[in-house]
Amino acid sequence: MGKAKKDPLNALFSKLCINANGKASAEKVPEFSKAVHLIVTELCQFYGLSSAIEPVNDKESATHFFLELSDFLREYGCPYPTFSDLPVGERFASVENRTLILRFLCGELAAARKLVKIQPSLLSGGSPNGVINGATDTGPSSAGIEDMDDYLRRACITLKRPKPPADIGAKELLEGLFKSVSGALTKCPSGHLGNPLIPLEGLSDSQWVQVIRMARLLQNEYNSRRETFIKRADCTIESFKWADKSKVRPTLKVPSLSLSVPAIECSNYIFSRERRSVYNSVRFFALQLLPKR
Repeated sequence: MGKAKKDPLNALFSKLCINANGKASAEKVPEFSKAVHLIVTELCQFYGLSSAIEPVNDKESATHFFLELSDFLREYGCPYPTFSDLPVGERFASVENRTLILRFLCGELAAARKLVKIQPSLLSGGSPNGVINGATDTGPSSAGIEDMDDYLRRACITLKRPKPPADIGAKELLEGLFKSVSGALTKCPSGHLGNPLIPLEGLSDSQWVQVIRMARLLQNEYNSRRETFIKRADCTIESFKWADKSKVRPTLKVPSLSLSVPAIECSNYIFSRERRSVYNSVRFFALQLLPKR
């Protein structure tokens, strides 16, 4: 007799020391909710998030659990459209979908545990010595709210939408903006925006890892070239001081150039287009939206 095939979820749970049964977690809703609760609780500690996901004891009371899980996945940034496009009752109804989301959460937990040891500063709940600090207040600052209000106001003006009433909800406002943007895009000629360099749908977990890796490599290359350019410019400026005439003139104080890492995120690479002219136009327009200093 051949060896019994080991359940992949059990292998993941065993490797991550999660006290749950993989097969039962995928097949039964109560066990599924308990496994999700354990993983999400630890993820929230790592990233400083708040979550109200609690396990349930029977399938009939699972509706609230599914709603809370859907909200968490949307806030966390789950890349699978299945868990946002389908009705709530169908998102976690099948064993395949429950297995998929458990594998996704296990992968995120494994990455967070490794990241807190390698570069804990990237985690909201991780201290410099790698100890978990627990949840922190991640509410938006007043400056962030003002910037968002300004962006939404400019979006309404650009799309020629009337000023929204003061009591309008965020959902209604964003749905209106989405409808206006969709209508404006239908009036553009075919291929006006070009095609994305990276497809936004259909990527596997390993492909998303490669996308993030490429973004980091490009970021490092950009930073290296930027630092080299700034140092060369600084040497050129310093060379003008070597002449005898410059020594008798008052020294002009030149402000030091910042070598801090620019705020370029992985999303900048994900939304890059094949047509560079479109990218430059979008980038130029985005720069106009930045607050003037």
